Amino acid sequence: MVGIPWEEWDTHVDEDDGAVAVIYGSSARLTAKGNQLWSQDSPGILDQSEPDDHFGESMTGGDFNGDGISDLAVGVPWEDTTTTDSGAVAVILGTSQRLTAAGNQLWTEDTLGIAGGSRNGDRFGIALGGAQGPSGSPRGVAP
Repeated sequence: MVGIPWEEWDTHVDEDDGAVAVIYGSSARLTAKGNQLWSQDSPGILDQSEPDDHFGESMTGGDFNGDGISDLAVGVPWEDTTTTDSGAVAVILGTSQRLTAAGNQLWTEDTLGIAGGSRNGDRFGIALGGAQGPSGSPRGVAP
């Protein structure tokens, strides 16, 4: 996983929308074959790229849905939700082959059950960390 938070995406020239490159590997080495580039403008991903979102500013991997397959959480700390620069976390789920937009999630401080509520400049998602589940596998996200 490589964060590219100042990536210019689509028609937003010099706007720092952001992206994440996922480079897969084999038992021998990393390979460009099958690599993926994700942004908020990737087909099926919730929300959309906007200027200065900085998608990919932070990232962590883990099995967030408990299916035994690695998923990706991506910080979007300058995302505007109900307030300016309140931030978000995009979760892209994995399959046995690669990441997929199917079932992706977008979490903000306004998401039902998240304490606090968004305020200007919160930058939810500026730092992410995985936690280990009972079996020792990575579980959960700590925005």
